[in-house]
Parts: sequence; C-alpha cells; structure tokens
Amino acid sequence: MKKFVSAALLIVLLIHLVGFYAYFVVRLGQIRQQMRETIVQLPASEFEIFVFALEEYEQVKVNDHEVKINGRMYDHSKPVFKDGIVTLYAKYDEAENNLIGFLEEVIETANQDHQKVPIQLISFLQLHFVTPLQLTLSLPDEKIDFSHGLSEKSILQFRQIDTPPPRA
Repeated sequence: MKKFVSAALLIVLLIHLVGFYAYFVVRLGQIRQQMRETIVQLPASEFEIFVFALEEYEQVKVNDHEVKINGRMYDHSKPVFKDGIVTLYAKYDEAENNLIGFLEEVIETANQDHQKVPIQLISFLQLHFVTPLQLTLSLPDEKIDFSHGLSEKSILQFRQIDTPPPRA
C-alpha cells in the first residue's frame, strides 16, 4: 500500500512538472510566432536600432530572430551586415520577457528556499497504517463435507480481529 501511495504521489508530481514544462514550451512558441508575424507588418519607426560589432552580435544573439540585450528579449528583422558591423532593427518582446522572467522567478524561489521539511510531515509520511480487514465467508446452501477434519463449529465461527493503533 505504501508503495502504491508513493508511486501515485510521484506520478502526480511528474504530471504537474511535465504540464508546467509543456505550458511553458507551447506558450513560448506562440509568443515567438506572434512576434514574427508582427515584425513583418511594423513600420520602420516602430523599431529600435542597435549597432554591434560582429563579435558583440554573436554574444547577444539567442537565435536567428532574437537577441538578448541588457537582460531584455528583442525580436528583430533580418540583420544588416556591413564591414564587420551588424545593424539590427528590433522590437522589445515584453510577453516573452515576462514569461522567461516568471520561469526565472520560480527557479530562484525554489533555490532560495533552504527551510527544512517540517519534522511533523516527515513523521506523518513514515507512519505505517494497518487497515481493518473484515472477511466474509459465504457458505453455499448445499451440505458441507466435513471429512477434511473441519467441524461445523469451526467454519461458522466469526471473530473480530482488533488492529493496533498506528505507531508514532
């Protein structure tokens, strides 16, 4: 029984973690797709212009469509390369920045939690419970053969088995 409860708890936790990861991945994909569609339609006046040396560009580049500058995510149109200088026309991606910030906050909170698990919880999880089990013997209406050494008295006898209380 204890193994079953442990396995069930582990499965619930794994489903929760996988669900959170799946939500994060799907939502991030949606945000990136929306921003790519938006960038195509934006007028030039809506973009921020960044100029980098080629080495600097490689450091801030996240992927072919995004850069991270001063901790902020920007989506950009096609970069312009000229004489070792890279010019980016970029738009701040607030939704992606918030999603990534949320994930970082969750991870940071988990890392900062140095409080031990309460001893009461550990004690509760280590308890062994004996559940009362009541057996019912149904006898057929036919005549019972007592040639195997059993008497009618021993078959029809019912005893209540008391279970001890759980150990603390």
